[in-house]
Amino acid sequence: MKIIAVMSSSKSGNTTEIVNYFEKQLKVMTDVVFEYLYLSDYTIDFCVGCHNCIFFGEDKCPHHARVKPLEDILLAADGIVLASPGYMFSVTGRMKNFLDHVAYNCHRPKYFGKKAYLLSACTKWQESSVFKPLETWASGAGFTMTGKTYVEMLPFPLTEKILNKSKEKIREAAATFYS
Repeated sequence: MKIIAVMSSSKSGNTTEIVNYFEKQLKVMTDVVFEYLYLSDYTIDFCVGCHNCIFFGEDKCPHHARVKPLEDILLAADGIVLASPGYMFSVTGRMKNFLDHVAYNCHRPKYFGKKAYLLSACTKWQESSVFKPLETWASGAGFTMTGKTYVEMLPFPLTEKILNKSKEKIREAAATFYS
């Protein structure tokens, strides 16, 4: 099984730590190839809202040459993890820009038979607003949604009790994704 984690966070932040732990737990359960696709490694201009991708085909997007390689990576996977920290009650700008560029998949879904799981490092007040754009795109694009988990990021600093609770949530998330 090949899993791609679409990361809209830094390579050393809390969200990356959560996904790393998710990967470790998943590898305990099954033989899996787990790769990270950091959106920060790709330069994609903001979507201009021209709708060429919807009306005329995704290859008509002015940014198609930069978006297509990302989609090819996702198409080669059996499942994905969409991971974003909570930024001002939503996903990061990088994730939003990525979702804007692949939104045409909700009109012409192509990810049937592939699983998706959502992970976030956010507060309980951000949970629903962070997951809404991720879940809307993934389900609209044809993925089978297997679940979503957020790890509480408050209070600062995190106590050992909260850290242990978070690890248990991620263990359960990996088990849900696997099953």
